[in-house]
Amino acid sequence: MITYETYRSLSDITDLLEQSKDAFVPSSTHPAETPREVLEAHQNKIPFQLFGFVSDGAPVSYISALPYGDHTDIVAIGPMYVSQSERGKGLGRMQVEEFIKYATSQEFKGIFTKTWGTNTASQKIFESLGFKVIGTKENDRIDGSSTLNYMLNLTTN
Repeated sequence: MITYETYRSLSDITDLLEQSKDAFVPSSTHPAETPREVLEAHQNKIPFQLFGFVSDGAPVSYISALPYGDHTDIVAIGPMYVSQSERGKGLGRMQVEEFIKYATSQEFKGIFTKTWGTNTASQKIFESLGFKVIGTKENDRIDGSSTLNYMLNLTTN
């Protein structure tokens, strides 16, 4: 049985963080950065939260809520990941849908996120859920791909 849960801490998803570092394409400005490092840097800030799907007691995905700069009315989707064994089951989309519910319940006015240009799976999810590209930074990633910035306005949804 798969359930969607709020994780208590990074230690709840240690194995997933290790797996996700190989799937993560860092920016050229921070070439050694991993999802764990991003989350550790924000874990004591508001509105830091970790959510994800758990199957048979083991976490199989995560999505993170991070502050978006100095904005208090916008939340950012930070690192997110679905384990290889669970891909193709719609969990990535479902966790973004659950994140939208969370952001709405917390009365945020928008959700910001970004992904790299070769991550077409995430791009399809964001765009199908109404996120709009608000900027692109060419050759931003260590693999030479771009970074796409997305925003979902929650005041018109």
